[in-house]
Amino acid sequence: MVCKTLRAKIGAGLTAGMLLAGGPLLAQEGCDPVLVAETSAGAMVRLTLSSTCHAGQTVVVHHNGMMISDMLDDTGMMMLAIPALTETALFMAEIGDEGSVAIATTEVPSLSFYDRVALQWQGQTGLELHAREFEAEYMSEGHIWRESPASMDRAALGEGGFLVPLGNATIEDGYRAEVYTFPSATVSGSGTVLTSVEAAVEDFNCEKNIDAQALQVNAGGDLMVRELSIAMPSCESVGDLVVLDALVDDIKVGAN
Repeated sequence: MVCKTLRAKIGAGLTAGMLLAGGPLLAQEGCDPVLVAETSAGAMVRLTLSSTCHAGQTVVVHHNGMMISDMLDDTGMMMLAIPALTETALFMAEIGDEGSVAIATTEVPSLSFYDRVALQWQGQTGLELHAREFEAEYMSEGHIWRESPASMDRAALGEGGFLVPLGNATIEDGYRAEVYTFPSATVSGSGTVLTSVEAAVEDFNCEKNIDAQALQVNAGGDLMVRELSIAMPSCESVGDLVVLDALVDDIKVGAN
């Protein structure tokens, strides 16, 4: 499972003295990866990883149970924008198979203005996270999903939420996630954001059990984690759509 893998890696990778006060971890003397985390609008965090000795290698980023696979470019740089899941946000970048790691932290006080739902998985699964704001119809403006993620500007203006896809789909068996954010503290109106996990039945996922994980934080509160195991229909159902609306909690919005 995703979370068990994370716990094992953290247990093996984090030791006393690795985290430097106010700065990143220097993981490998003489060839030190450097990770910088900067808070940005929408309770997002800009991550910059530099490791010239590891150019082109795969990186797994860990953040409070969420895992994301990506790659350093040919100069040894990687930049990501990641939705924070905790106000004190810690990030660990694990590079390649050598176990080189770098760590950075940043404070994200604006997280208390948002509700956030994340769905994560490993490899090719076909899973998608959907949010229908104020019970919007499918394919309408209020239906936020991979093909219509909306922009962070909507949240900044208190108009609605946005979705961020994470992870490099070209990495075999890589960790991927989708994170939906809704500005519950500033949006006008009241109602419900209907959230669901959906997947088209395809040749690559039919008759398989898919393991995933849902992470949810409301108004900067405690992070809630839910293990998911999804039994996909038979291969005779290829082309059908599986909608699982009980795997993630809907977002209740009160009038502001």
